[in-house]
Amino acid sequence: MSPCFPCVSPVRSDNWSGQRWGHNISEFQQRFDAELTEGEGPRRLRNLYFLFLIELRALSKVLPYFERPDFLLYTGDPAQDSRNKDLLLELLRLAKSFPLHFDENSMFAGDKKEAAKLKEDFRFHFRNISRIMDCVGCFKCRLWGKLQVQQEHTDLGNEEISCSNEVSQS
Repeated sequence: MSPCFPCVSPVRSDNWSGQRWGHNISEFQQRFDAELTEGEGPRRLRNLYFLFLIELRALSKVLPYFERPDFLLYTGDPAQDSRNKDLLLELLRLAKSFPLHFDENSMFAGDKKEAAKLKEDFRFHFRNISRIMDCVGCFKCRLWGKLQVQQEHTDLGNEEISCSNEVSQS
């Protein structure tokens, strides 16, 4: 579950102060402080950083799609559509300019047998996490968790996970 924890936690914590956006030091400490998490916090923070690098890589990969002239955003206001596309492209170009992207090719490089084993281990763990997410009681948490697992798996250069159960509201 560790790759999902940093992403699901903000969803679970979004009511901390009347839907106000901002820093919440006590929530951060509760989730990541070594003493308050029985030593798990630093590992969770490393996972969050790893996930951040994967997300940056994914954003840089989609830039060419959004740069196409035929890609349009539709808000109903052409001026706003143009402004939104400019802002999106600015964000994606900024992500692409980051020098230390995660390199999925180097992760599975080296000895072909070891690389294949590592890739299979990743597939197994992502399938297992997806199955565990089926047991989450909160629909919102289950949906976000499963989407996050699927995205991370795809971002790492793997094919889609075939989930045995669909995300249902039950």
